[in-house]
Amino acid sequence: MRLRVIAQGTVPKSGESGESNADRVYVGNSLVGIADGVSQSYQPGLWAEKLLATIDEQCQNIRDGETFENTLIGVSSSSPSEKAVETSWYGKRLEARGGQSTVLWCRDGLTKRFVLWNRTQRTLRLSAVGDCQAFVISRSGEFVSGWPFGKGVEYPAANGAVSEIAPHIRGEFQSIDLSIPNSCQVLIVTDALGRYLHSRLTLENGWGVNGFMSTIFPLASSSRGDVSDAFAIWVAKERKDQLADDDTTFVLLAP
Repeated sequence: MRLRVIAQGTVPKSGESGESNADRVYVGNSLVGIADGVSQSYQPGLWAEKLLATIDEQCQNIRDGETFENTLIGVSSSSPSEKAVETSWYGKRLEARGGQSTVLWCRDGLTKRFVLWNRTQRTLRLSAVGDCQAFVISRSGEFVSGWPFGKGVEYPAANGAVSEIAPHIRGEFQSIDLSIPNSCQVLIVTDALGRYLHSRLTLENGWGVNGFMSTIFPLASSSRGDVSDAFAIWVAKERKDQLADDDTTFVLLAP
């Protein structure tokens, strides 16, 4: 049984076009993932996209940070013929640095089949490098659990990334078989939204409060399909308050 993508949305930084958005969503044969290309790196959106595609192809071989590092040897966001010719000192510096991206993906780690969801165990294998976040929420909008930053865990200002240039893993590779109770959904988000939701839960003591997640992020309970337009309206409103002005992306999943 595979997880269903119920809804998703992505919004670029204020005043920028969709083409400049370096966040990526990937629904592949063996995973669902999000990646957040680091702005001050080379072609971050292309690298985020290539990173997710590579993980999809090789995820059965990724068991820890070392095997993930080995998987990325020789992987590039584009071929030499496709790369732009950089003439400015800044462009050359970014090219030398390579692309960088945070990433979080979901798959079933308890079987050899390419299945995302282990129905018998009701567990979902999550893996990440960086500060993307997953929230498990009930259908009534109650926070159930969060990973890698849950209740009592401070959301970091930065938490590493995956680089196109070796060493590829810049930070900690994390992985968990996360329990998903009945009638729950999984919300995966890039860091701007993750930090916002985690902050609201902490400051307003919303952990386990019925309907709290639906109140602070209504799209988690009311949206279906690609809702980027509605998401953009919500993001513009919240950026006037606590939400950081950054590329912002969410995917809502359910068994």
